Amino acid sequence: MKMAKETIYRYSLRTASNCWLGEVILTDSKEFFAMTDWGNFNYCWSIQEDIRKFILHLDEDYFSRKMFQSVSYQCSTKKMEDCCKRFASKVLPALKEAIKKELVNTEE
Repeated sequence: MKMAKETIYRYSLRTASNCWLGEVILTDSKEFFAMTDWGNFNYCWSIQEDIRKFILHLDEDYFSRKMFQSVSYQCSTKKMEDCCKRFASKVLPALKEAIKKELVNTEE
């Protein structure tokens, strides 16, 4: 079996007051993995563009629906859907900021 090489992007997200938000991993295979206080979520998109640039254009509603879709086979309840919305409102803005900073530093 031959292993393929892949680039992994890992983000340790924190609030403005330096409290831990979570760990997010993005891959070249368009995979998203998150370990947070609001739950552990994952999703895989079938897109052509760089996943980091794709994430920058997402709104919280779309993002929370995808996170809910990834866990709804286990628990499809209003409570879980609300958890996904809270997750999206906390994690997505911080992730976008981290990606923007990384892209600015790598494109200079």
